[in-house]
Amino acid sequence: MEKKDKELLEKYIITKDKKCTVVKIEFSTSYETGKVKYSDKIKQHRHIEELTDEELVRAYLVVKLVKELKYPIESLELEKEWEIGRKGKKPWARARADIIVRNKNDNFMLIEVKAPSKYDTDIGEIKTQLFNVASLAKKNLRYLIYYTAEIFANSIQEKLITIDCKKYKEFDDWENAGRPNLLGIPKEYGFIRRPIFIRDVNDLITNIDQNGFNRLRKELHNVLWGGGELSDTDIFNNLVKIFLSRIYDEKETPSKKPYKFQVEYKVDESSGEVIEETNDELLEKVTKLYKAALKEYLGYSEKEIQNSNIDVSKFTLNKLKYVIETFQSISITKNEYDLLGGFFESIVWSGFKQTKGQFFTPIDIVQFILLTLRIDELCLKIFKEEKRLPYIVDPACGSGTFLIEIMKHITNTILDNKTKVLQSERLQGLFNSCFPKHQENYWANKFIYGIEINQDLATSSKVNMVMHGDGSANIICDNALLTFDKYIGKLSKTKTIKNHPYIKPLNENYDILISNPPFSLDLGVCPSN
Repeated sequence: MEKKDKELLEKYIITKDKKCTVVKIEFSTSYETGKVKYSDKIKQHRHIEELTDEELVRAYLVVKLVKELKYPIESLELEKEWEIGRKGKKPWARARADIIVRNKNDNFMLIEVKAPSKYDTDIGEIKTQLFNVASLAKKNLRYLIYYTAEIFANSIQEKLITIDCKKYKEFDDWENAGRPNLLGIPKEYGFIRRPIFIRDVNDLITNIDQNGFNRLRKELHNVLWGGGELSDTDIFNNLVKIFLSRIYDEKETPSKKPYKFQVEYKVDESSGEVIEETNDELLEKVTKLYKAALKEYLGYSEKEIQNSNIDVSKFTLNKLKYVIETFQSISITKNEYDLLGGFFESIVWSGFKQTKGQFFTPIDIVQFILLTLRIDELCLKIFKEEKRLPYIVDPACGSGTFLIEIMKHITNTILDNKTKVLQSERLQGLFNSCFPKHQENYWANKFIYGIEINQDLATSSKVNMVMHGDGSANIICDNALLTFDKYIGKLSKTKTIKNHPYIKPLNENYDILISNPPFSLDLGVCPSN
């Protein structure tokens, strides 16, 4: 944890606990080391002194529990330990709880605290460090919480998984239900009021780091694959549909209005219990978003839309709910990482590779190819001399990796060289129309094309292009070796060059053809042209 991060957490603790009635912390001048001392009113089963990153997060949370969430200081218990082994025998292991919040004679909450750097890497320990410990506590626990606090944009942000252990007493129950996350800590022994994500108010997270991204991919695979009951193809087909509904909701929700792609809750007025939307209600809501996106973003006909649904016969409602809960707080159009491409290539690409002969080019190699071909120089030359952008085609575009990377490469090239290329009023007008503010990849709507024979990959490529803001998706699902007259628009236009060694029609409408065709191609059945 960096010095400035420690300083912000320290500031919170000192501000909320001015007289050190809960905890006292002391750092060295360099913030490399420190000491902590908790109030004697807090039951401590082990002497705690060293102020590690994890301990600083725990000190922050302990102060918050007492000062903000109004739990009696005497209700807190730290480092409670249980011996594991047969009665009367030497224990072969011990289990420990970071924080227990008691309610009279019961244990109300069990909290596992992590340093920010360990939160993502240790998340697989929820079973052992929460559920297994909860079974040893043998008390009427209500919530299990996996927790850290980190600094982003100069403010403290919590990352947590809150599990209703009255509803899910065993890890497998929680796992099979899609890992529901209540995303909060109750106040004064009450019920958790889940946050509602609202555009421009309580907006979506846009700062997923590499560790968080890798964790999402791993968890998504583990939950959705479900021990092999679903094929990679089934997972991918439904993920693309769900991602598209998320994209539509994220782009179309008006300012200060709640997003629809989230699990909503209401409070039962008689019992005060929090009641969540049913899985059927979630399916209906997401399906509406998906079909609206098919119409407005991919240009599907009404007949095609009617026959397009999330396949719950192969992708259970619990899994649908899990995906919604995983992504309801995360922006998938404004994050640095290519979420759809990354998920596809890491989760299901092997299934396509093995069964459909598909191969995928790593992004690093794609970027190397773009630099080697000097795409930036060609782009600037065409923009200045011909007053347009280069036409690009990938005849075996897969999930769209080449198209996405060349789109970003050209956009960055023009934006980085604005002063060099905007030398006339006409070029300024071209720039304004192709690179509008907040949609800088809009130019690709006219200039980028792709062909993909596999329907699933063609759909994913369309969604990937929409996600990156190209304004459309010029992706054709067909065989790239068809004769040109089978296509429409720019791909169908041909010309024949007299006295040329190649006497068949040529399509010379593109400046750049970039691709990694499938190695499994059977040339013996290719149509002649």
